[in-house]
Amino acid sequence: MRKNVMALVTLLLLNLLANAQSPNDCANAINVCGNGIISSNAVGAGTQELSNSNSCQSQENNSLWLKIKIKDGGTLGFILTPTSSSITIDYDFFVFGPNVSCGNIGQAIRCSTTNPQAAGQSSNQTGMNGSNSDDSEGPGANGNGFVEWLTVQPNEEYFIVLVALI
Repeated sequence: MRKNVMALVTLLLLNLLANAQSPNDCANAINVCGNGIISSNAVGAGTQELSNSNSCQSQENNSLWLKIKIKDGGTLGFILTPTSSSITIDYDFFVFGPNVSCGNIGQAIRCSTTNPQAAGQSSNQTGMNGSNSDDSEGPGANGNGFVEWLTVQPNEEYFIVLVALI
């Protein structure tokens, strides 16, 4: 009897793991609240919601989806810093919004697919800041890894897709 119970528990745990939602798709995006550091691995191709016709000409691979709801108006910016400082580590990103749905995501309003090694950069960081005026850059050697941050209003929602090219 004990073997049967253990087998049942094992099967239930395997079923839960198999059905666990992965944040590599829009529908399972991680809700981000507040300012802070997010540490996660972008693993798996996901459902491929990104179109290769987007302004940065890239596709989803090892993706992580984040959903952000703006509390107070202002600017939305970020810096992606890989855990390894190796210039061969390359992260791309895409920002969609405001107020789009997974079924009607549209085109990215900000994106960067610059390859830091191909662009001759000294850092593999990428993101959105107030020092740049472009809204997209890439692929490959085109760009410096950063695009202009967004001016945002209260209650707007945005999706940010991080893509690890590993």
